[in-house]
Amino acid sequence: MIRKEGKARWTYTCKLCRIKATFPDQFRTIERQQRHERSSSHMAEAFTRAFTAAVEPLSTAIEQLGLAWGGAARNIAESFSAVQSNYALMPPPNLPHDLALLRDRRNWGGR
Repeated sequence: MIRKEGKARWTYTCKLCRIKATFPDQFRTIERQQRHERSSSHMAEAFTRAFTAAVEPLSTAIEQLGLAWGGAARNIAESFSAVQSNYALMPPPNLPHDLALLRDRRNWGGR
């Protein structure tokens, strides 16, 4: 969701991933939204939520029946969400190795 919070203060919030980004203009905010929604982390978060929502009632029903592998299904769902929270599926950031280039906007092409 994109909204204007004040003069030169546009924010993008993704309720699914709990990400909030603030920019001075609407164009950069729209770019951030599109970049985030195409990323693998956003898709993995949606898949994780759907998977855990599907497995949770099933595993509780199996545990109530007294079968031992009900807890294993819950552990698999929890480990899957733990792997996603460690950002194992995200590519490394595109940053220069020299930290001086991060501050020098001429060489790195920053805004």
